[in-house]
Amino acid sequence: MPLHTLGKLRSPFWKRPGIALSLVVALRHCISLRGRFAFSMLPHGGAVQKCRLEVMGAHNTADYRRMARGVIRESRDLWSGLNIPNKKPGEPLLEWAAALLEECPDCDLCVHYSLKHQRDSSDAVGAFERFCMDAVALGVTRILLVTGPKGPRLDAVGVLEKLGRHPAPRLLRLGVAFNACLPTEEARAQERRRLERKLRTGLVDDIWLNTGDDAVLLA
Repeated sequence: MPLHTLGKLRSPFWKRPGIALSLVVALRHCISLRGRFAFSMLPHGGAVQKCRLEVMGAHNTADYRRMARGVIRESRDLWSGLNIPNKKPGEPLLEWAAALLEECPDCDLCVHYSLKHQRDSSDAVGAFERFCMDAVALGVTRILLVTGPKGPRLDAVGVLEKLGRHPAPRLLRLGVAFNACLPTEEARAQERRRLERKLRTGLVDDIWLNTGDDAVLLA
């Protein structure tokens, strides 16, 4: 099962509006190149691995389209896929996804779905399933399901357990988050139990690992 890494780095590169960088593998080297930020991830074989771009800071669909035509397209050789985070209620995530896919039709696009910000429906499970199906129709390849800080009682674990079946097998990859670097052993043990419950549903295709600075806990 693929293990991705979620994290953000600040640099002159993303003074270009709306771009944040999320990593999919451990970052080995970061080098500044011609005023932009290049990521050189060099395993033993010397082949350069790419990162993912997490698109943030845009306020409307026009902004997403403008970024796709500009900095995202210009940096195509640096990234392996795009992520759209869900930071606030009411965000038109699939509208933004459609705009990115129109400009970058071959990209591996992951849309985040935060239950904290998706509370409009009384049927959280049905709403998530419909969201997944609508995403597939647009060409979205991944969904990252998260509860969010101080999220609802029916969290990501509960939604997966109640879902019962994959909304779009072989067409969509469902991902969940895991934080190995929580501050206490009790919190880390609870996080591991939550991950085990998510995996036992048989619906999880990807695990997105929160970045941290404790190499022992991340091992």
